[in-house]
Amino acid sequence: MEDKRESFVVIVAGYSEPMERFLESNPGLKSRFNKNIQFEDYSKSELISILKLFCTQNDMVLTTETEQQIDRYLERLISNKPDNFANGREMRNLFETMYSNQANRLADQVDITDEALTSLTIEDLPPFIWEHFSI
Repeated sequence: MEDKRESFVVIVAGYSEPMERFLESNPGLKSRFNKNIQFEDYSKSELISILKLFCTQNDMVLTTETEQQIDRYLERLISNKPDNFANGREMRNLFETMYSNQANRLADQVDITDEALTSLTIEDLPPFIWEHFSI
């Protein structure tokens, strides 16, 4: 690394405290990573925008009721963040779960409208939204 320092880049990323422990784990490691960029967690509105972007990219929409429930869920999640809060990844996982739930919900239906095919409803929300947060 030292011999090629003008043409060599190493990027490591992670949560603040585990990254600090990583850099402190070896006496010479921290001095090799002399640039540190701290990214703040997304706000509730930014997280909803990320979720809507996943919807748009997949020709899906959230019903108003679904969006309101997700808004309440995010309000509680952000004020009680777990240590492993995944930020934007949390929204991707939520979208993928809802998308799968929607497919399972519609699987037994015979006459499915275009609106039903492109809408994520409150029925598609994963159980953890209801179980872990009394909304």
